[in-house]
Amino acid sequence: MNVIFMALIAAGLLFWLAPLVRRLLDRLSGIERNQRVSVLITSLILRGVAVGLMAMLWLGLNEFRQTVPATTKARVDVLLDLSESLVHADAPDLETYLRNADRLTDQIVSDLGVPAEVNRRVFAKGSRSVGSFNAAAAAIADIGGDSTDLSAVIAETLATGAGSPAQAIVLMTDGLTTRQGSRDDTQITQVLQLLAGGRVPVLVVPQPGEPGFRLAKPDDPRFIIGDDQSLSLLSQGDLEDPLIATPIDLAIKPQDEQRVAYLGALQGDKVQDLFRFTCLDGDPAGTAAIIIDERVDAVSCTPLILDQEGEGSFVQMTVKLDNNPEPVPDTRFAEPRLPDTVQSRMVPTMATPQVLWLDGGAQPIALIETIIEELNWNIERVVPSDLPRRTGIDATQPLDLFDYDLIVMTDFAPGEIGDGLTQQAILGEIEDFVQRGGGLFIAGGDETFGVKGYAATPVARVLPVNVEPKGSSGDPKLLAVGVLDVSASLFYEEATMDRAVRYIVESFAPLSDGSLVRVFGFSDEVHELVPLDTFQGVEDLENQIRDSLALLAEEFERRRLLGLQPEGIDIYDALAETRRSLVMAEEAGFELPDERRVLIIADGGDADTGAYLSWKVDEDGIFQRDTAPSLAARLNSDDDFIINGIAMAYGETSLPDIYEVLNSRDPSLRQRAGIASEGFNNLFSVAEAGGGIAYLDRFQIPIGQLARRMISYKDERIDDPQFNTRHRFLYDLPAQEMGLGAINGYSILSARDEARFIMGQQDYQPEQGRPLDLALWTDWVLKREPDSSAEGFIERAAVGGRVSVLGTSLRDGGQDNALTANAIFQVALARAFAWATRTNPRDAIELSLTRDARNEVLLALEHRSIDPFAPTGFSVELYGYEEAETDLAEGSTRPRGTLINQFELIGSESRWTGNLGSIRDLPEVFELVISGTGTDRQGRSRGFQKPGVVRPAYLHLATEPLALDAGANLVALQAIARASGGVVLDPANLQVPGALVQLEQSGTRDRVWDLTWALVLLILIALVADYLIREYLSEAEA
Repeated sequence: MNVIFMALIAAGLLFWLAPLVRRLLDRLSGIERNQRVSVLITSLILRGVAVGLMAMLWLGLNEFRQTVPATTKARVDVLLDLSESLVHADAPDLETYLRNADRLTDQIVSDLGVPAEVNRRVFAKGSRSVGSFNAAAAAIADIGGDSTDLSAVIAETLATGAGSPAQAIVLMTDGLTTRQGSRDDTQITQVLQLLAGGRVPVLVVPQPGEPGFRLAKPDDPRFIIGDDQSLSLLSQGDLEDPLIATPIDLAIKPQDEQRVAYLGALQGDKVQDLFRFTCLDGDPAGTAAIIIDERVDAVSCTPLILDQEGEGSFVQMTVKLDNNPEPVPDTRFAEPRLPDTVQSRMVPTMATPQVLWLDGGAQPIALIETIIEELNWNIERVVPSDLPRRTGIDATQPLDLFDYDLIVMTDFAPGEIGDGLTQQAILGEIEDFVQRGGGLFIAGGDETFGVKGYAATPVARVLPVNVEPKGSSGDPKLLAVGVLDVSASLFYEEATMDRAVRYIVESFAPLSDGSLVRVFGFSDEVHELVPLDTFQGVEDLENQIRDSLALLAEEFERRRLLGLQPEGIDIYDALAETRRSLVMAEEAGFELPDERRVLIIADGGDADTGAYLSWKVDEDGIFQRDTAPSLAARLNSDDDFIINGIAMAYGETSLPDIYEVLNSRDPSLRQRAGIASEGFNNLFSVAEAGGGIAYLDRFQIPIGQLARRMISYKDERIDDPQFNTRHRFLYDLPAQEMGLGAINGYSILSARDEARFIMGQQDYQPEQGRPLDLALWTDWVLKREPDSSAEGFIERAAVGGRVSVLGTSLRDGGQDNALTANAIFQVALARAFAWATRTNPRDAIELSLTRDARNEVLLALEHRSIDPFAPTGFSVELYGYEEAETDLAEGSTRPRGTLINQFELIGSESRWTGNLGSIRDLPEVFELVISGTGTDRQGRSRGFQKPGVVRPAYLHLATEPLALDAGANLVALQAIARASGGVVLDPANLQVPGALVQLEQSGTRDRVWDLTWALVLLILIALVADYLIREYLSEAEA
């Protein structure tokens, strides 16, 4: 611009001084020739300059570039939560909250240490950009304070900041994400997904909330019913209380004097006070009046509802705060209309527990039938042989385990179910049922926990006792033979083969010194891997196996060049080779051990039944057929071998869900997993005939002691077992005085870590064996690793179901002094059933009914299912409520009234919402029926209904839970900081990391000057100058 300005000045001076120049030239009357030549040359130069400048314009050479240091700014977006959980537009100290936000913003931006462009935005249900938080009070009414849509404001902020040299977000919130006044934790997962990767760090400043920011009158009392999850009414209890509820927390602002709150439940068309409850002091009371003492800010009560219409539905619970300091029983509810001092919550209840009884006995156990009848529960007895036809996608009478709350298994032998893969699938379902919260009680003896019991099944993983094979007496010498499949299908699967070798090594690890060991490979021929010799330790054993396999690989490679490879497996010949080990030992002069074990590791995907057959010609020339199971049985009976097997699967990770493998309609699934049902079942039949068991390769099998004798059951009597009187099953019972009865035969079980001892014998010592604590009765609450999303946010809790194991049969004849005839044990067993029963319904619905500022009833529900269930939709039906004219017969239900309205809810996955319309258009009492539909893990449709009676007049305004009651959601806020690469800051002591925002300031940038007009002016100047020179020459010559 300076050049253009100077050119303009020069052109102006030239035009202004042109007459003076002409007068000066007029005085030069005589000009010498050489002066004239100089003038002409000057004119030519001026013309050349003009032509050159015109050429530059024509060629586009009209820019001047200059390299200068780069100056950039980071974008800092500050988001302030103005939802009702934190602030209210009429709160007296709102300005303090806003000024603090401005102060924190300035300090954080300063501490970041980089040039920044600051953008302020307030948010709740919506959001708005503001220049200063101190002037944002007017925006509260426009952004909908009854909800907090954190995911929307984060997404909007990231979109507007895209392309910035660097961006950071300062988030001031309590982390309580809500919609329609109820929690919406799905937003947190969405936020974590948006911030994954850490490209935009979030500096989180938690806001705990203060009364002066939220309450229009800080001295007014306020209260809430506790979190939804703490309010599930349970229809289990004990023998006396069929319905109980978990504690309800009432948050009360400390008062100067005693106050009274009344707790009630809508039963029928009236609000009935809960007539039994206990408060913090534990003293029972006959009224639902809750006394709130001076300066108390929270009260916890456990209400008991003993009479309720419609199990498995919703109960509308209410709480009303009265200004009267003393209880007034007759005036608790005087038909309030839209009261500000009443709150209500829809509380889900459990239906009558459903019990699945898997019983291996010929006749039912009378004691179990009596207990279930006393508890007034429903029970279905199924014998093991019926399970295969009632499971799977083609079942004619499908048995869905998740329809039940408790599974009772008595004298249940896995071998009675069916073949090996069917056992794995069905018992895998039971394991999944317990993992997801279902209850399990097991009682049994030798068939349950013995050599063919649960040790090789998925159920073992959820039991509070160790069911692996027990050590034999004195660690005797063994003859252990390892048989490894080296056919092409398995040998060239490197990861699978490596795992198979480790199985052999770990299985043989407990062998004592002096034991004999042999390992050979088999395909269509025998390959000696470890010749028969004394056991020298696991390291030497593993080195020998791997060295031999390396040599075998070279041999296979030479054969491959000749067009040969190890084809197929021959289990029959492998068993025959196993018998040769006895001959080899005798020929080598070894003393043959009495205990002999075989471990066969084979390809689980090879379904060739011919490998299990043998055809030979006898002396008479007649073909004789023999089978591998028959040979295994002879090895067991004649030669004292116990045969175990492991069917291998392909790959480096565990198998897909065995239930899916067995029931999938995709025939290639088993092939991809390397499992053929025929292959595993054939190996299973061989092991079973050989006195052992076959394991399915799932990488969690208890292989540590496969090579040792299983001592698992003692057929003897314990007259006086020890018991734990402090355990909940025996508490307050005269067990010490009356005893628990005698044990007739028991399984040798030891408790696992964290299991609770109920009955047993300490320092129990099997014959010639090591001492251990005999656990005859134990239980535990299953714990497992929590399921987490890719962003690290916990999706499923780390607590499973409750399991109780009794290591003796309940079929003891009921004789005098027997366990089942003992009254103390009978009560303890009933308590065990009640304790183990599932505490959450299959389909849990957290229902929220509130009213908005227009007095319209808002519905929001959260659906959680303990089984794999994908909801496709929810619908709502409203019926008029009509009291039954007469008492209903047992088992019958009250007829519904006239249909008022029905509509579909809006939502997806777990959260759904709807609007029931204005309270003025609704009846004073109506029945609400929620219907859900979806598909289970097999793709079959499934549905359910949840009814409840509602009195809309008791519904309170839809407001967020107060942050000063619940506190900031620090778990979610910390997860947001971690996912984004940010940090959680303490508002009282800010310590902002200086290097959190990286802004590149060492570069340069080009500054560009446009010279177009400067060139045009220079051209004009050159032309004017040339004109004056030519005029001067023409006059001089004249």
